Amino acid sequence: MALATVVYLVLANMDFYTGQAGAINWILPGINLVVLVAGLLRAFRMRSHAPAQYAEIGRYGLE
Repeated sequence: MALATVVYLVLANMDFYTGQAGAINWILPGINLVVLVAGLLRAFRMRSHAPAQYAEIGRYGLE
């Protein structure tokens, strides 16, 4: 819940952070959204096509 509040506050005050008004205030968060969706699609594809590699994600250095 706290993270959602922070995201809302950042998006609501984007003109303050960028110092500009206009499209740039929606392009920057949009880039983050595109990267998030691309990463999720890649993870779902990897889980279905390469389950062994998917299972190894995050295990580096644990053994």
